[in-house]
Amino acid sequence: MAGSRQKMIEAATALLDDGGDLTVASVTRAAEVTRPTYYQHFEDMAALIQEAALQRISLVLGEPRGLRANEPSLREHVRRILAELHNHTRFYLRAVHGPGCFGLLQAVIDYVTCYLLSVDDVRGIIERSAGRENDARAHFIAAGAVWFVVDWLAREDENTNPQEGLDITARQIITLIASSSGASEGEIIALLS
Repeated sequence: MAGSRQKMIEAATALLDDGGDLTVASVTRAAEVTRPTYYQHFEDMAALIQEAALQRISLVLGEPRGLRANEPSLREHVRRILAELHNHTRFYLRAVHGPGCFGLLQAVIDYVTCYLLSVDDVRGIIERSAGRENDARAHFIAAGAVWFVVDWLAREDENTNPQEGLDITARQIITLIASSSGASEGEIIALLS
């Protein structure tokens, strides 16, 4: 059964990527499984879309953990994530605007919250400014960052050089996260380097 589940997730991913009609019938046909098999694994289409999106997002984001000394900067890390999201814009926009999008967005916001609190420099700023409310502040900032990225994906101007757009957007996200966390101008500059 696990093979059938993964086949359906892969079928939904392909349909979201290609802009195809995403129905139980189209998924079961593409995955070569029966309708009862579909309902053994997924309550509804929203559950399948959420699973497909979370699977792809987890490949992009990885485990929430702080940056290590030998890794690229925070800006480069954010830029890499944005590039991957940009490469699958249609998929992500269909997922976040489709059925069950609230659950998907909540899961992504929870991930970003954990990520923010795992980056030492960002966590230190949040803890200093929010005190015991640091989880709530990180969650609030994460929600804003997620919506900023969704909006960026939806409005991205095709006339902009993609590399330049990624750099600008990465800087904007880090600046917004840092300033919303209570960072000083010097701390923001350090996070951007």
